Parts: sequence; C-alpha cells; structure tokens
Amino acid sequence: MKSQLAVIALDHMHEYDIPGVALAVVRDGEVIHEDGIGLANVATSHPAGPRTAWPICSLTKSMTCTAVMQLVEQGLVDITRPVETYLPSWRVKDRDAGPQITVKMLMHHGSGLGRVGFQDRVRQESVNPYPTRESLMEAITTADLQSEPGRFWAYSNEGFATLGHLVETVSGIPLEEYFLTRIFEPLRMTDTRVHFADWRSASDRVVNYIRTELGEKPDGDTHGQYQPGFLPEDYQTYLSTGGIVSTAHDLALYQAAAMNYDDSPVLGRDALEQTQSAAFQYGDTGWGYGFGWSIFWSGDTRVVGHAGGMVGLNTFSLFVPSEQLGVVVVTNRSEAGAFQLAEKLVGEVRGTSLWRDSVEDPLPFESAYVAAADESPTAFDGDYAHGNVVVRVKGIDGGMKFKLLRDGAEEFEDTATRVGPESFLSRKAAHILQFVLDEDGRAQIKLEGGLLWHRVPGS
Repeated sequence: MKSQLAVIALDHMHEYDIPGVALAVVRDGEVIHEDGIGLANVATSHPAGPRTAWPICSLTKSMTCTAVMQLVEQGLVDITRPVETYLPSWRVKDRDAGPQITVKMLMHHGSGLGRVGFQDRVRQESVNPYPTRESLMEAITTADLQSEPGRFWAYSNEGFATLGHLVETVSGIPLEEYFLTRIFEPLRMTDTRVHFADWRSASDRVVNYIRTELGEKPDGDTHGQYQPGFLPEDYQTYLSTGGIVSTAHDLALYQAAAMNYDDSPVLGRDALEQTQSAAFQYGDTGWGYGFGWSIFWSGDTRVVGHAGGMVGLNTFSLFVPSEQLGVVVVTNRSEAGAFQLAEKLVGEVRGTSLWRDSVEDPLPFESAYVAAADESPTAFDGDYAHGNVVVRVKGIDGGMKFKLLRDGAEEFEDTATRVGPESFLSRKAAHILQFVLDEDGRAQIKLEGGLLWHRVPGS
C-alpha cells in the first residue's frame, strides 16, 4: 500500500505542480500509514513529512463545532437559540434579521451572512484592522446579509469567528486555551498549535506557495520557480475559522476521534452524529453540510469530509465512518486538488472507489427535482461577476454548464445538476450554486462559496 499511495500522490503533485504533500491514513482508530512526499521548503530542500507544521485552514471548522457541541453536552448552549442569547451585543446591519440567526445556522453556514469582506482585510493589510474578536463582532454589526436567514447556504468565516467568540464567552476560557486543553491535549495532538507564530518558529515547517495568476499576495521572496504567499502575523481574530497549525499525524488522530462514537475523549455519540449529519441539505440529494463537515453519500454509505484553503495552501480530511477508514491530505500550493487526491487515496486504501473511476468523471449524486413547466429554459443563463472573475452559465438538460473566466481567460469548466428550485450542485466537487430570481423569474444573483456574483448587464 505504501508505495502505491506515494505513486498516487506523486502523480497528483506533478499534475497540479505541488512542491510538497503530507498524508496520513486512519483505519479502525489507528494511524496505519503516514508519509511526506516532495518538499516543504523549496529554497532549503527541506522535505515534507507527517510531522511537518502546516496551517490547516478550514479543517479548523469542525474543531470549532466540536467545542460548541461540548458546551451543548454540558447544558451551557442550545444551538437552536439565537446567537444573541449568548452574545447579547451581537448584531448584523438588519436589526430585524439578527435575532433570527441561531447558533446552528452559523454552524452549518445557513445564516445568510456569507463572506462580508472583513477577513480579506486581515489577510491583505499589514496591520490587522480587527485585532480582537470583540472588534470583529463590532464590525459585524455593519454587515449586510446576502439573504434572509435560513434560505441559502453561504459559507461564512465571520460566522465561525462568532462561534469561536461564543465558545470563549460561554466557557469563560480564552479560545486558544480552550482548543489546547479541551480538544488537542485529550487527543494527544502534541504538535498542534493556535498561533501562526508557532508555525513560523517550527524547525520542521511548510512554506505556502501561491499561484500568481489567482491574484494572491506574495510575501516578496522567491523559491526557485515558486513564490511564498503572504499570511498575516496576527490571525487570532479568525482562529476558529482557519487559524490552527497542525500536522498530518495530529489531524489523523483527530479524524480517528471523529469516528470513535463509543469512546471519543472529546464528544459523545449523539453529538458526533449530529456534527456529521446534513443540517443544511443540498436540494433533495441527501448531500449537504453538517457542523464543520461536508456530508456526501456513496450509495447508502455516508462519507464525511472538509476542505481547507488559504494563500498557498490546500487541505482535505475525508473519511468513511461505517468503514472506520479515512485519509488526511495537506499540500503547500493553492488550488491543489486536495479533495481529488484524498478521494484517490481513500479509494486505493479501501480497494474500491468511493464514487468514480476517475476524478474527471462526474460525481454520482441523484436528484428527482423537476423544474416548473412555466419556467424559462434560459432563466439562469448569463454572465455573473465577482471582481475580475466571471462565471458564464448556460442551461443544459437537467442542469447547467458553467465556465470560470479570469480577465477574460477560461480557467475552469464544470457542469451542475438542478437539485432544487434555486439550487444546482456541481459534478466535479459537489459545490452548491444558488440563484436569486427577480419577479420575472430570471436569475440576477448567483451565490457560491459565500460570495455574491451579480449578473453582468446585457448578458
């Protein structure tokens, strides 16, 4: 198995031009294999390994939800209650909508908040404009919702920053200490840290390599053909969204605990099952989002996972609870296809693919949704813009084809299947696309990944 996993990883690295990958395999509660392939640091030729320190990006989110569910188990939080129950000053710009947003909505990205731009400032500016979580909570009071609470799935890092602040407020324990003492120490995740400074000071650490064509900010250095990306010195405000630093080995320990329904050191069975069930469903497919985990199906077999992405980084944790099998993948390149690599590795370990013989084939989810008879066949057709990026949408039988264009150049093409009145699910990676229609039944706004895309006039 070892040699074949390395071959799969190497082939993937060549395809996606990735300097380094670390991976770990979990089976029956044990880490049965771990490896590093390629380079963590191209300039020094330092190898990537399973104990290399890596910012894990949004793999942090399930840890945040674990913390919330620990408070639920203690009777300190009811996730069906409004956020303001636990953070009395928490608001959004729409004062009527704010009290409708529950803790649960933040946990499954159903609040309508989406990406409001505050995190972009933290990632791009040399001085953190929101140096405390309290200052970010104050900024959220000025945030416009993308949609009314509960209607659309809108990925929101500000929502998860709010959850982190809720954890420390309700528990009375600083969030950094809470993660360390209530999750990492019980799981013996001894190489997992809560500051980017710990990553930067580690002797065995990864360098994050950007793709300049994506407009990512470099840190000013050059490592051969690669450029390291800029990450802020201070990321504590967004710790609960993607600020954890860990290793492939420690992430595998965490993944094993997530499948340990009878004796997990951090959560009981009911809470674990709840985090790994589709709280926000993608149409009628059964696929969806739980609490910090994405939920997929392979026939009647539930599959759980989550992606992480940041400047120069791409990660994925994927596991099959009923088979007690999982894989963790961390890479040091942007848009490195970590989901596809994790899928290939899980298929190799289990001896049969999860979904498809090739990751270029469409994902096999099913939907019985049928559009209304009076709906225009071109209701969703057109160009939708977000900054300098445009998505061109064209309806096809039972769904749509869409292309991603950046500065006029085509970068990506995929198809999506209609799964509900306003929703489509992509066939390559199960991304949910949702549309807001005007009174004439024509789409004017596309929501994807927490971003708003507005129809280009005349398209």
